[in-house]
Amino acid sequence: MVKTNDKGITLIALIITIIVMLILVAVTVNIAMNGGIFENARKAAFQTDVAKYKEELQAFLVENYDNGLEYKYGNETSTVGQKIKEGKYCKDDNLKDCIKSFDNKYEGKFEIVNNELVFIYKDKKDKKQMEWAKELGINSEFTEVRISFKIEGEGEIEGITEMEFTALRGEELNLTAVPKKLTVGEQSVDFEFSKWLKDGETISTNTNEVITVTGDAEYTAVFEADETVIYYTENSTEKIFTTTASTIKPSTYSGTITDKTTITKVLLGKNVTSIEDSAFENCTNLRGNIKINEGMAVGKYAFKGSGIDTLEIGNNVSLRDSIWGKGEFAECTNLLEVTIGDNVTLGGNGNDGRVNTFRNCTALKTVEIGENFKVTDSGWGPGDGIFRGCTGLENVTVKSVEQAGIGAFYVVGSALKGEVKISDTATYIGGSAFYNCTNVTKITIPNSVTSIGTNAFYGITGTINIDAASGSISGSPWGGTNATINWLR
Repeated sequence: MVKTNDKGITLIALIITIIVMLILVAVTVNIAMNGGIFENARKAAFQTDVAKYKEELQAFLVENYDNGLEYKYGNETSTVGQKIKEGKYCKDDNLKDCIKSFDNKYEGKFEIVNNELVFIYKDKKDKKQMEWAKELGINSEFTEVRISFKIEGEGEIEGITEMEFTALRGEELNLTAVPKKLTVGEQSVDFEFSKWLKDGETISTNTNEVITVTGDAEYTAVFEADETVIYYTENSTEKIFTTTASTIKPSTYSGTITDKTTITKVLLGKNVTSIEDSAFENCTNLRGNIKINEGMAVGKYAFKGSGIDTLEIGNNVSLRDSIWGKGEFAECTNLLEVTIGDNVTLGGNGNDGRVNTFRNCTALKTVEIGENFKVTDSGWGPGDGIFRGCTGLENVTVKSVEQAGIGAFYVVGSALKGEVKISDTATYIGGSAFYNCTNVTKITIPNSVTSIGTNAFYGITGTINIDAASGSISGSPWGGTNATINWLR
């Protein structure tokens, strides 16, 4: 009789069976994942919940539309019904009052805005749920970051379909140095990506760097060109004139553009170092923004009487050379806003003393000034200052002042607001420098200041802190009879 090893065969069969079963499980899971079974299950569960919340919210709103129950909203007392009518009852803190079955696992994912359930899109991982909610008619609100593209100055770039778009936290942004084209009619100019800004501050000049969006901010991708672009019209057709010249003067373009009043826009190339006398004087149809780059020289009357809307003066610009300094932006009656960078000097040329940089810019409302601002003495008296005749000024702020010459802010008056810090390198404050600046709340003066002129603080009612021993600077209170003067030593 022949005997068989049944136990051995059984063990081998068991092992084979287990291997086959593992293979089948792996295949099944793979099919399920690739076939979207798990994804579809998550989607179904999510949409079931959201549809229920949407229906429950609408039922609550209908049922309580005329509810007269007292309801406190901030300091206001109203009724539940009235606040529903105003779309203000079912806010974040009342969400569960309106949707009783709301699950905490969705906390922060939904809000009720104007009586509508809204999905809050916070991160890239929320994208699928946002799409699922949209299928149910649920709108989304984005906690996004705004990204804008701009040519230094202004303009549009061929190949970029939107000048502004939004990105989510954690999203990566990258632009290469491949030239983009600005096209006008049959003419075009190459622009290259030059830097990233975050909330107006440069964060990278590496054109190949990948920027990761980290939070709420405005990121700007700046494009620049070596060429200066001057837009003008000819026979009702918009054209552009381009030049690689580093010095811009009327003769730079007059051979092509015979009538200055046809000029409508100017984009200064990054290689421009000087704008000569009267370069764009009386270009009455010139609009948009002008940016004076760092260290650029600007001649007298350079933009006088032009129609520019906004102006940016970069860091380390001085508008007071012996051959410059006469009303560079005077009588720009469309000019609304001026931004001035750090270490900028405005003032007279030392010969006639006039500092009429913005004289008679009657529409000018807002001026933002950076650190270590310098205004030289007005040799023709305090009223002949940089903002003489700027009757529309409403809001002027300055981070710090290194030189406040005679009548520096005399004409600005009550438009100068907030705190003013005098830089540690300042040595004097000119007479009537802050005359009638009644909205200045505090002036901080370092111990480097040894002289303060007559009526420097006339009309000021705020606090003046002086880092010096009491009485060590003669002339107190320098017209500030209603100010609180603190000697800090």
